[in-house]
Amino acid sequence: MGDYEASEISGRLALDHFPLDNWSHHALAHNFEESGRALQGSMFLKNSEPYWTQGTTFSHHLWWHTSLFYVQLGEYESALTLYDDTIGPMTLKDGGNFPLSDGSALLMRLQLEGVDVGDRAREQADKWESHDEDFVSLFYDGHSCFTNLMAGDNEANAKWMDNMREYIRGDRKGWNKEATEKVGLPLMEGITEFFAGDYGKAVQTLSPVMPDVQKLIQGSGAQKDIFQQILLHSCVRSGTPGDLALAQEILDQKLVSRKIKTHTPLNQRFLEKMMTVHETQG
Repeated sequence: MGDYEASEISGRLALDHFPLDNWSHHALAHNFEESGRALQGSMFLKNSEPYWTQGTTFSHHLWWHTSLFYVQLGEYESALTLYDDTIGPMTLKDGGNFPLSDGSALLMRLQLEGVDVGDRAREQADKWESHDEDFVSLFYDGHSCFTNLMAGDNEANAKWMDNMREYIRGDRKGWNKEATEKVGLPLMEGITEFFAGDYGKAVQTLSPVMPDVQKLIQGSGAQKDIFQQILLHSCVRSGTPGDLALAQEILDQKLVSRKIKTHTPLNQRFLEKMMTVHETQG
């Protein structure tokens, strides 16, 4: 029995005993995501929705996992509708770092897939503004960065980066300070270069720090994958043989680290984009 199968059985057994346990729903959502079983994950969350939506603020995050499966499956309209009807209103009403990261990350994923998200990012960016001096997690700072840039607010992004420089020079200590000192500014700079269309430069900035970004900052693999997706899209939009090779290497490593044999639907589509660029060059 493999790890994914064993953990799925454990999660389902937990829900047999206590079907309102959202941490079990959450663990199973991660199981399906990491093992590349987006359709099964989507069906699981749909079938168990009456339980995990009962009386908990954590439900916004399970809605985000639901939207993640939609994006994986290419069901972009469903994901956007879910944002408009549920995720957007919930995250904007709460206004905290964690819920805002869910709403912003969904919009970023959709935009990377070529979906027009309209002015939705502006609403998220307005809420992020009140956190531009928090620096409690680089994970959140990275989300604020791409949200401001999706909204076209270069000034807010520049202010956040200036505040980060002051934070690095300041007296605060802790694991987030150490992570920010090591990879904070390169992460923000690389995202900024991506939005400026300087894709080759974004690859040069992001690729050296991405392993530490994935290792050092807060968040699950599913959450932190948004930063790697930005690097991957920088590679394919740059289109140089070296950058395409780097993208292939990253995707191949995902198979190894997740112990799966086939790419997720999202990464398979990305491979097809890479092939199109390669054939165009040929």
